[in-house]
Amino acid sequence: MLQENGIEAGEYDDLSTSQEKELGRIIRKKHVTDFYTIDKYPSAVRPFYTMPDLSNPKVSNSYDFFMRGQEIMSGAQRIHDYGQLCERMRQNDPPLDPLSEGFRHYTDAFKYGCAPHGGGGLGLNRILQFYLGLPDIRFATLFPRDPGRLAP
Repeated sequence: MLQENGIEAGEYDDLSTSQEKELGRIIRKKHVTDFYTIDKYPSAVRPFYTMPDLSNPKVSNSYDFFMRGQEIMSGAQRIHDYGQLCERMRQNDPPLDPLSEGFRHYTDAFKYGCAPHGGGGLGLNRILQFYLGLPDIRFATLFPRDPGRLAP
């Protein structure tokens, strides 16, 4: 849809914030809604544990849910096979060592079998900010954190 509206966007590139907002405006105008979902994100821009699509490994079984052109939820199917997970980690940029002290305990959990699964995260503060039309997410956060404030 971005390309149809004269906006440069690569097929396997991640969307910038300005592209997401513009897509929100396009969808609002065309479909009269503030909500939309994008799925099959490029594998290269998702975490190593995100399951690649079986029919096209360049994309992943992942999605983002948007409200008014900004992401409010993100999720994906996770890799549940030990060998596939280790291989994906080694292919990561930069490569990750699945046997290193930092990852060994995580990858060991998959050695003995793991059911297919997925996960998602919902940004309640962001939803509240957009719903109420607040200018800054800190107004929707009980104890906001930023580089100058770590404690309430």
